[in-house]
Amino acid sequence: MLSRYLVGGRLDPPFYPTKTRPCIASRRVDIDGLRSLEGKRTVTDTFKISNDLEFFAISIKADVITPADYWSLVVDENVIVNHVYCKDYSEGLYFQVAHPVKGGREFCFEFYTESADRKRIEVSYYFLTDPNVTLRLNGITNQSYDPISLPDRV
Repeated sequence: MLSRYLVGGRLDPPFYPTKTRPCIASRRVDIDGLRSLEGKRTVTDTFKISNDLEFFAISIKADVITPADYWSLVVDENVIVNHVYCKDYSEGLYFQVAHPVKGGREFCFEFYTESADRKRIEVSYYFLTDPNVTLRLNGITNQSYDPISLPDRV
């Protein structure tokens, strides 16, 4: 019983990790400024992971904070974070469980904004992996626009 608390309680139930090596991977999502924007746009950062891991936290920080902006995170087609309006979890948003994710699965970070401002979003993912694993995140950032809300182009 005492050994459980030497870790500080982080490994107490219901967390249940099985991997032992901590790993933090960060991605930067830049949003282009648009002078003529009149509608909502979605920026997605999609990547696949190279190895099996356990995902237990995320941190996010935006340099320009607009109250109407929100973000979501989908991991392997499962919504992990849905429509969060806080853009400053720089110390991390820790989950109650470690989410096991198989290698080759997809992470999709979605950021929604109605602002025409240029923004930089820094996202860090906190994982546990097996020893001697060098984790790689392979993917792209895509900026899309709601065609109904964009001004007509001649």
